Amino acid sequence: MNLLPIHTIATAPEKSKPLLEAAEKKYGMIPNLLAEMAEAPNVLKAYMEMAGNVAAGSLSPLEVQVVQITTARLNGCQYCVAAHSAMSEKMIPSAILEALKTGAPTSDKKLARKIHHIHFKRLA
Repeated sequence: MNLLPIHTIATAPEKSKPLLEAAEKKYGMIPNLLAEMAEAPNVLKAYMEMAGNVAAGSLSPLEVQVVQITTARLNGCQYCVAAHSAMSEKMIPSAILEALKTGAPTSDKKLARKIHHIHFKRLA
C-alpha cells in the first residue's frame, strides 16, 4: 500500500508538474519514485537537483548506473535494483546487467574494479 499517491502530470501539484514533465522527457516515462515525490514539490525538486549533480560529476552515465545498481543490491532495495536496471537496459549489456543485479562476477574489468571499490568502501 502506497502512503503517497502516484501522481501523473495531470494530478500533480502545480509546482511538481514541470519537474515531472522534465522527468518524462528524460526517461520516456515518469518513474514511480518521482511520481510519489511529486506530492511534495520541494522534495521532488531537491531529489532531481541531486540526480543532476551526480550526472554532472566525473562518472559516465554507465558508471553512475553501475554504482546505483550495486549500491541498491548491497542495501537490499529490490525496488531500486529493478528501477535502475530498467533505466539501464539500453546502456548496459544484458550479461553485465544481470551480474550487477545478482552480485555475480562480470567479465568487464573496469566495471569489476568499480564494483569491488563500492564493496570495499561499504565494508570500511
